[in-house]
Amino acid sequence: MQDLLKKSHKKDKPTSRFAFMNIYKIVLAKQIQQTSITKNLQAAILNIILLQYDFSYQYDKNPLPLLQQPRFKAAYDFLLLREQAGEKITKLASWWKKFYNDNIDLVAKHTLLPKKYKHKKPRLHKRTI
Repeated sequence: MQDLLKKSHKKDKPTSRFAFMNIYKIVLAKQIQQTSITKNLQAAILNIILLQYDFSYQYDKNPLPLLQQPRFKAAYDFLLLREQAGEKITKLASWWKKFYNDNIDLVAKHTLLPKKYKHKKPRLHKRTI
């Protein structure tokens, strides 16, 4: 994925979110040839990958909206895994580690918010004879 990002990276311009998503689709298409991945899992993976982009370009702004993302913790853990795997994101990962550890109460408050989804009752279908 890093090679594809480097190819799409233009002079002095950061890779766009759209380019990030297209690269994800290319990588996923290659992986689907070898592994079966459900649509639900594909959506979760896309969300985590796009949060990686958001971590990169919004950490110096207001990071609080990212805490409200349902997959924030998974994306944060993935960021740390990327650093451990040798990607050159030490500055980014250390900033997020510091933010996470300094604001652990705030992180817990935002990531553990109750879901606002209304569960609908199942519809009863009339039987036709």
